[in-house]
Amino acid sequence: MNNKRLPQKVILHRLAEGLPDDILQKLFPGYAPDEIRQSLCAERTKTTAGSAKTVMHSPDPHSTAGPGGQLPNRSCRLFTDGASRGNPGHAGAGAVLLTGQNEELAACSAYLGVCTNNIAEYRALLLGLDEAQRHGCTELAIF
Repeated sequence: MNNKRLPQKVILHRLAEGLPDDILQKLFPGYAPDEIRQSLCAERTKTTAGSAKTVMHSPDPHSTAGPGGQLPNRSCRLFTDGASRGNPGHAGAGAVLLTGQNEELAACSAYLGVCTNNIAEYRALLLGLDEAQRHGCTELAIF
């Protein structure tokens, strides 16, 4: 097994490209496959230290965007997990969103019905990404 860590950008792009539309629609009812792919392939920029950061753009018309649509810098940390009892089995997903100062912004969970553990993990990530976008996170570290 290769212990070399894959960059997050590579993982998200492969997920976005590799899952067919019908699976995305089944996993995320109410979201168009292209919207999900766009979320997974959020714009990435380089910081001055050379490490990558994810920049999320909020489509919320009630956001706190300033002139020119710029959001104030809000660094956040997202912790997600999903699991199924059996594989497949009854499953759930959860996420906790923290500020850069470790203050809780949101905690959410969802019962997913019967699905595989992989799907539960993926749904937990998307659940958390939705919360991060809803709370105006402009930089996001995902755990």
